[in-house]
Amino acid sequence: MSRHKVLDFASAPSIFDDLRKQGKKIVQCHGTFDLIHPGHIYHLEEAKELGDLLVVTVTSEEFVNKGPGRPYFNDTMRAKNLAALECVDYVVMIPYAAAVEAIACVKPDIYCKGREYENPENDPTGNIGEDVKTVESFGGQVRYIGTVVFSSSKIINRHFDAIPEAVKTFCHRFGERCTPENFRKEVDSFASMKVLVVGDIIFDRYSYVKVQGLTSKNRIISSRLLDEEVQAGGALAVYRHIAQFCKRVDLLGLIGADGWSQSMVRIHLPSESDLCIAADNFKTIIKQRFLEPAAEGKELLKLFSVNVINALRRSRPLHGPPRLKKQ
Repeated sequence: MSRHKVLDFASAPSIFDDLRKQGKKIVQCHGTFDLIHPGHIYHLEEAKELGDLLVVTVTSEEFVNKGPGRPYFNDTMRAKNLAALECVDYVVMIPYAAAVEAIACVKPDIYCKGREYENPENDPTGNIGEDVKTVESFGGQVRYIGTVVFSSSKIINRHFDAIPEAVKTFCHRFGERCTPENFRKEVDSFASMKVLVVGDIIFDRYSYVKVQGLTSKNRIISSRLLDEEVQAGGALAVYRHIAQFCKRVDLLGLIGADGWSQSMVRIHLPSESDLCIAADNFKTIIKQRFLEPAAEGKELLKLFSVNVINALRRSRPLHGPPRLKKQ
């Protein structure tokens, strides 16, 4: 029954348009909803009381930016959890990072946020202003509600294995010593710093495969390639993080003279910050991981990894496409 509540993003707007023509007052809540807790229940029930229909829009997993291991539950499970609630009439997964597209999809009469967002400074994304403008552009209004407040991130970080125990302990102790206001003040003070990042440039290549079984002769895992993605790692990842806080950051690292790695560096590193050295006798470091995508109710399965490092001696480069032998 609850699966009929989950609507496709592309077809949802026309459904909501028809409901408005029927005189229905639509209320919208938006978020990640990674772990449903009492705070969510109170928030959603209070929102439902403000109108005829409650639509919950949820950020798709590929756009969730809450740190490693998040979201803890995939899109299917989060949508199913919400649809199972009696107070929720419809659920829509949103393939965007911000809420503006979600609001444009629903065009709510009332858009609900937690009371903590009444002060825009409490919004770490800084998007609440755009959200309000978008709601009002469709003739709606924003209401701040919530009598019980919990944090999914705090619950998951403290009681789930989303992050390593050592990191969890450090963050917990740090949070006890430093207030959010003091932390923001210290981070803002980084803006005037000039930083030089020195280190290995590493590219993380994730190859997603579907395991089909074992070969009959050699008992080798046989799999079908589904997708691949390459992410900036090592010193390049450090540079990208620091560049969010400091106006001037330079990067010094060693890469191979091949074209593909230089092109990848250029995507993330502007020329004025690029102090990287391209060497003919050096192989750009690649850490390739073969993974089986997470299925419903299961976690992502890591099969094995292959590291391309300069210590390897091969007759041809391991990075980039293989060379075909002439017959």
